[in-house]
Amino acid sequence: AFDQHFEDGRYALRFDPTPLPPDALEVAVHPMWTRPTPTIHRTLPAAPRSDEAFIELGTPNRQELAAVALTVRDAGGQVVSGATCLFQVLLPKEPPDPTALGLLPAPKEITLAEGRFPIGAQTKLHVFPGEVYREHAINLLTDELQAWFGAAPRVERQPEGKSAANEIVLGEPPPLSDDLTGRLGKLPAESYVLVVTEQGVRIAADGPRGLVNGVCTLLQAIESHYAQTFELAAPAMQVVDWPDLPIRAVSIPLPTNRWGHPNDA
Repeated sequence: AFDQHFEDGRYALRFDPTPLPPDALEVAVHPMWTRPTPTIHRTLPAAPRSDEAFIELGTPNRQELAAVALTVRDAGGQVVSGATCLFQVLLPKEPPDPTALGLLPAPKEITLAEGRFPIGAQTKLHVFPGEVYREHAINLLTDELQAWFGAAPRVERQPEGKSAANEIVLGEPPPLSDDLTGRLGKLPAESYVLVVTEQGVRIAADGPRGLVNGVCTLLQAIESHYAQTFELAAPAMQVVDWPDLPIRAVSIPLPTNRWGHPNDA
C-alpha cells in the first residue's frame, strides 16, 4: 500500500512482510519519479515481525504518475520477492499568497484562507446604533462600492448583540474570537482587526481612524479580487494592522517639477 503519510507532501511505502521467509532480509526500494531519488536500503529482522513495514520514500517535486520498485533479497543475495507499483503523486496545496492582493500599505499581519464572502444587493451592513464615529467608515464603504460596482450593502442599525451571518459588521466591541478581542486593546493607535469568512465580514477598531483603515483594506481586497475574478466578493482572510506613522505623506510629482526644485517651468 502507498500512503501520502505526511501533510507536507512526503510519501511512504507500507507493506506486510509476514508472508516473506522468516530469516533476516534485505529490502531495496527505488522511487521512480521526476525528482532523482537514490535507492533506499533497509534490513528486515528475522521473524517474528510486525505485520507492517514502513519505508519513507521522500518528497516529490511535481504532480505526476510515479512508480516504486520493491525488491527483497535473502542473506545470499537471492531475490525472494519483488513488485513494482504505479501511484499518482498529489502535491500539498500551497497556501494563498497574501501579496497577490496588492494591499498598500502591506498589513502587519495577514492570513488568507479558502473561500470568499459575496457582496450584492442582499448584503447587509450591520451598525449598532449610538456609535457616531462609525459614520465616516460607513459612508466610505457604501459610497465606494456604489461608485465602483453599482451595488452597496444595505445599512441596518440594530441593537447590540443582534448581528448575524451574511453581514458586514463594523464597530466595537467586536464580534471576534477572544484572542483577537484581547489583542485589539493592546495594539497601537488607529489599529484594526479585519476578519472575512464565507459567513460575513467583521471589522473592529479602537476608534474612528482605525475603523476607516480597516474599511480601506477591505475595499482594496474587494477591488483586487474583482480584478482577478470579475466577482464582487471579499476574499477570506484575517488582518491585524496598524499604521507606523500618524501622518502618511503622499508625493504627487508634476511633469514640470524636478525633485528638490520649485516649479521652474
